Amino acid sequence: MSCFPECSVWCECVGNDCVPLPVAINAVRLRTPDGRYLRSTNIGQGLIVAANVAVPGPSETFLFVAPAAWPMTSGSTLALAVCTLSWTRAASLIRVDHNVFPLPRTEKSDRLVTYEVGGPDTWVFDSPPLPAGYPAYTGDDPTERIFTMVSMAGGAAVPPGTPISTGDEIVLRIDSNRGNVYFFRVTSGQSGAEVHGDGTVLGQADTVFVVDFNEVRAGVGWRPTTVSCRSCAAVTAVVRRAAAGNAPIRGAAAKIDVSGHTYQGVTGANGRAALAEGDGNTCVPSGNVTVRASADRYRDGSVSAVVPVNLAIDVVIPLECTPVKGKVVDAAGSGLPGVSVYLRDQNNMILRDANGNPFSTTTAADGSFVFMCVQHGFVQVWTTAAPTQMQHTKTIGPDGWINVTIVAQTGCGNLVGRVEDADTGQPIAGATVTESGGRTTTTDANGNFTFTCVQPAGPRDVFASAPGYAEDFASGVVPTTGTSAPVVIKLHKVSVIEIQIRLDWGSQPSDLDSHLSGPDLAGMRFHCFFADKTPVPYVQLDADDTTSFGPETITIRRSPATTGNFVAGDYHYWVHDYSSTTFAGSMASVSISSADGQGVLTPVAYDDIANAAGSPTEGLWYVVNLAIDVNGTVLRTDIQTLQPGNSATVL
Repeated sequence: MSCFPECSVWCECVGNDCVPLPVAINAVRLRTPDGRYLRSTNIGQGLIVAANVAVPGPSETFLFVAPAAWPMTSGSTLALAVCTLSWTRAASLIRVDHNVFPLPRTEKSDRLVTYEVGGPDTWVFDSPPLPAGYPAYTGDDPTERIFTMVSMAGGAAVPPGTPISTGDEIVLRIDSNRGNVYFFRVTSGQSGAEVHGDGTVLGQADTVFVVDFNEVRAGVGWRPTTVSCRSCAAVTAVVRRAAAGNAPIRGAAAKIDVSGHTYQGVTGANGRAALAEGDGNTCVPSGNVTVRASADRYRDGSVSAVVPVNLAIDVVIPLECTPVKGKVVDAAGSGLPGVSVYLRDQNNMILRDANGNPFSTTTAADGSFVFMCVQHGFVQVWTTAAPTQMQHTKTIGPDGWINVTIVAQTGCGNLVGRVEDADTGQPIAGATVTESGGRTTTTDANGNFTFTCVQPAGPRDVFASAPGYAEDFASGVVPTTGTSAPVVIKLHKVSVIEIQIRLDWGSQPSDLDSHLSGPDLAGMRFHCFFADKTPVPYVQLDADDTTSFGPETITIRRSPATTGNFVAGDYHYWVHDYSSTTFAGSMASVSISSADGQGVLTPVAYDDIANAAGSPTEGLWYVVNLAIDVNGTVLRTDIQTLQPGNSATVL
């Protein structure tokens, strides 16, 4: 077990918590009813007086010496030593002086003297043992340093053995070595009045004192009435937005590091976090600390604070928003006003602020823009004035991103070109052409294409694809103004050997079946499915998977009966839920590819059940129609509908 901060001297660590130690009474203070404390005027060698003091200290504190012992009762013996300035026991004891008086003369001897402890005008003082040499005194008479404490109530002594407690009235009785009884007495009502050992009547004026019992520890002192076991306090971090309104920040991480210990917490909706160690300890040592806070969308912040003793405090930490700042300028460096600017993520989706609003703005008169409270992570600054400039990206932290400069091209050029057959040089009409900035078009009857007003100027890749051809690309250069040199893209024909239709799905339903109908050589239509896996020589289902996941693949090949060509016509593909459950959650997908002589697959189409219209509890998923010519060129028409039917239905 351990406690942090460490327990004070008056406490001990129990179960990671500090609790007060039991009080071990070993000291007393004596004061007159009017509030003057008995004190030693010179510790180790001084008179005992009754004096007014602002705060009693070692001089007013007396430690028990044997035979004195706690608990005290009326009639207990009492011997006392004065405290040193370091709260240890002095070698001296509280003593009462002697009176000397002659014995009666006898006829045959000289007149003798003797002594008596206490009596008229004898001092009470703080002293080491008195040396021998006084008349008839041989040294260290116990009656001069051992007294009797008598408790008083209503001006009379209480019965012997009655417990004495702090706040009770007592008298200190001196039992003289000659059989007389005296009492400690304050000689006057002034501060600094001497204390004598000459009171003669129990309870007489100036002999009554009030006792304060307590524990004293060496080097520490008088035990306080209320013990503070640790000098620490609970600290709550209050994290707020530094901007106008001081709105609380939820989810901020706050912490204090002190002496190898970390107190931390996460703010709730009210922006408050009680800081604690991992074991739940919330007691932060008193003194100077630094409270730090961090949160997504904000710069890190810290505040210095003074932790009091045993008084919980709130520490407010304002956080500045994480900024993204910059300018949109033209080629000459002049700011462009009124330009739309956005923040996007790595998927080119517009980022949003904490309220769900898009991060979008327009530039000021000097072309500047500012976004505040931007989330940490990948950020792309994008503008419609330079839509293809993708280089303005950065992974930002709490400090954000400033001095972003986007040079926008105000003019634009045209990118032109031609798509042609690589073997014949003939133009390919209807080819799909995409430039690397993301714009797409199709070629005209002469294979030509044009992208107008392309920005920015510079190198640009252009990709082309067409049915029956392998995709390819060529590079061009976009001019600042005017039209580029033609970009010629040559496409090579793909010799299709077979066409594959593949069905995949998840764990449920366990049994989905592939179905394909198409033209046969007799002018009728075949139906390929699990009950007839090879209805014609050029179509085959590879397997009937009934245990989930698939795949099931139907392959369409060239037919020997048509001199190695594909049987041209209209092919229909659909999926049947043989388990009669639901397509919902099936994760079913269909991919269609063409394969060349080396088995290289070229994607033709992809369809996902998630994009199908209709109820998922219907029996059939009508996926796609394929128009296939004799060369294996495929034109697809997506159907994507869910409709009634069973395993015998032919579409």
